[in-house]
Amino acid sequence: MLQKLQKSEKEKELYREQKVLQEKNSKIIINQLKNQLYSGLRRINFLIEEKKKLEADNEKRYKYTSKLEYQIMQESQAVKDMRKKLRDVVLMKNIQFDNTDTSIEKLPLSSRENTYTKNYQSLYLLILQS
Repeated sequence: MLQKLQKSEKEKELYREQKVLQEKNSKIIINQLKNQLYSGLRRINFLIEEKKKLEADNEKRYKYTSKLEYQIMQESQAVKDMRKKLRDVVLMKNIQFDNTDTSIEKLPLSSRENTYTKNYQSLYLLILQS
């Protein structure tokens, strides 16, 4: 009977040790999972902040691009209006342009620049006079 009692005591001690070991292992696993969870939360918060920064930057670029597009449209409309005025002036003054082949590409570069400048100056003066 004494042996059974001792055997029973040993089994109880072994059971207690196993239980303590399981609790330690459980605590270790729980701490690891908590750490992983906290790391995941920090990563999510970081990504949210990065997304906000990128959206703000994107909004700034969108506004800048829209502003540039608006300026291009205004300049394009101004050029169209100037062409229309020039066409009207040419029709009003009944200016005749000769159709001879005077390719500007055949001229030296300095002459090209002078020709362009003179043509634009004369056209500008015509527009101002009308």
